[in-house]
Amino acid sequence: MTKRNSEVAKMFAHGETEGKSRHMFIDGDTIYSYGSHFPIAKKLNNDIILFNTSGYSSTTRHHKSLVFSALSAVYGTIIQLPDCDTQNAQMQMEMNTERIAVFKKKLKNARTMHSYYESGIKNFEEQNKLIEEIIIPKLIAEKI
Repeated sequence: MTKRNSEVAKMFAHGETEGKSRHMFIDGDTIYSYGSHFPIAKKLNNDIILFNTSGYSSTTRHHKSLVFSALSAVYGTIIQLPDCDTQNAQMQMEMNTERIAVFKKKLKNARTMHSYYESGIKNFEEQNKLIEEIIIPKLIAEKI
């Protein structure tokens, strides 16, 4: 019997290293959408998850939503990076910094959506802090 996508997402969040539905599967420390070309999330270690910021179809976006929801219930540290690749850390930080500036500008002029912009700024700042504290030192250590 085929598992539902939500079941596979929860299995991954709870440490399973194998499992599949029709369009998602777990292989070791990574969960994929449709094939090994699109990782949704990857476990960096027992406490830290890398989550793919790249997107494709609406179906993959739904897969990502299921996985993020399942992971959020279990993990405190989820670092968002394109393709779950630590080599993209600097690029993600730059994108986050640009988004922070845009959100701050919009927040000044906003009549509504204050909480949306404020939470967005907070999220992007937290992601940059996690990248600076966890990913950048890891990359430096790998080069040594």
